[in-house]
Amino acid sequence: MKMLVAAVPLLLSLHHADARPPAPAGETAINDVNAAGDMVGENVDAGGNRRAMLSRQGKMIALGTLGGAESYATAINDAGTVIGAALDEANAWRAFLYEPGRGMRDLGTLGGRGSSATAIGSTGIVAGYADVNERDYHAFVHDGTRMRDLGTLGGRTSYATDVNASGTVVGAAQNAAGHRRAFVWRADTGLTELPTLGGKAGVATAVNDRGVVVGASTTAKGYWHAFMYDGKRMVDLGAQVPWVTPMRRASAATARCWARCVRVSPPSTISSTSMAA
Repeated sequence: MKMLVAAVPLLLSLHHADARPPAPAGETAINDVNAAGDMVGENVDAGGNRRAMLSRQGKMIALGTLGGAESYATAINDAGTVIGAALDEANAWRAFLYEPGRGMRDLGTLGGRGSSATAIGSTGIVAGYADVNERDYHAFVHDGTRMRDLGTLGGRTSYATDVNASGTVVGAAQNAAGHRRAFVWRADTGLTELPTLGGKAGVATAVNDRGVVVGASTTAKGYWHAFMYDGKRMVDLGAQVPWVTPMRRASAATARCWARCVRVSPPSTISSTSMAA
């Protein structure tokens, strides 16, 4: 089960361990859970460092790091394979894959210093994003052997948010105008830009094994609405909400907050490279 938790930051190598205030010891966050009830996330140790953890049958298992002080787990599939990011000995965030009995493995980068794994499919295919240089990052897919650069839509940056069993990846990429647009990537067709709901920006946040995509997009008036895309048509889910007059103001505020949570803010780097809305 893919969980969208807005409070969990997407970090790259250029975010150093000392770049954030220390967290209270014992603080815990759960980011994903699989069909068996195994949960992954992070907890804060006595030194104030966050460490990736797996909760299985009531037992907390520390997943370790890649030689640095911190790590966090983002997802787990039904086979029990965990992904996330961990600091290495050079204090760079690196995407990892953790398998019970085999430990933590560094998945590499796209030529830059760091990477982060954000999603894993039921077949073990991993998606995420990685630095390509000191300023930019690209979405990647990893088949267990190599990391593949998914490119952009004409801009400088992209990131992946989900991957299904067949290796279809979704996320967001910058176009030539600098706007963030939702994409679908398949091995046979490459990166495909999805339509918007009339606005300039969008992001795909999840894809199921049938290839149905969901996410959020701006409308012509600039509002963020949830959408569903079945490969042929873009359905505005926000337009399906039955607004009730006495609740309109409260519902609108809730919808705005929800849209900003699920759109998955683009990762930021030390260079402050970002995708325009």
